[in-house]
Amino acid sequence: MFKGVARGETKTRQEVAMVGYDWLGGIFVLLATVALMSKYPRTRAWGFGVMMIGNAFWYLFGFQVDSAAMMWTSLIFVIVDCAGMARNILYLKGK
Repeated sequence: MFKGVARGETKTRQEVAMVGYDWLGGIFVLLATVALMSKYPRTRAWGFGVMMIGNAFWYLFGFQVDSAAMMWTSLIFVIVDCAGMARNILYLKGK
């Protein structure tokens, strides 16, 4: 059982698994990882965008299970993804 620290609620694994944010986050992050391995800056920029979507799902999952560490980590990864996307877009504009 997952116990909500802030609200004092208890959720079963079935209640948490019904939404599937963890699966969606994992799928999007996996797809983004493949795109980030590309040698083309445009594909890498798309990869950072897809990674942001995956991190948003991980943030929602962290909120669902009341994990502050997961929510903060996801937010930090979104900031890093924004920097990576901007770097690749600026590289494309300079070409």
